[in-house]
Amino acid sequence: MAIPLDMREGCEAAIIALKNDGGLSHLYQVDEATDILWTILAVRNWEQLTITCGWSQEKYIESMKVMTQQLFVNEGRETQTSLPSS
Repeated sequence: MAIPLDMREGCEAAIIALKNDGGLSHLYQVDEATDILWTILAVRNWEQLTITCGWSQEKYIESMKVMTQQLFVNEGRETQTSLPSS
């Protein structure tokens, strides 16, 4: 079975853009960060949170934004995402 790479390629493009902008945390190389982001955003994880746990799509998206910013963005860089209050 072939692994769908289009999602991984999108993750890689986002990580490379962050690195080129000087924002990628020094804790990760591009390949590592891409692998982690691709795994975090896997459909199975979305299903677990939205279907099994009952999260709204909005909560899922905002949580992923906050988590990935905290994980991948250099400390001290301004972030624009915050979790909605619920």
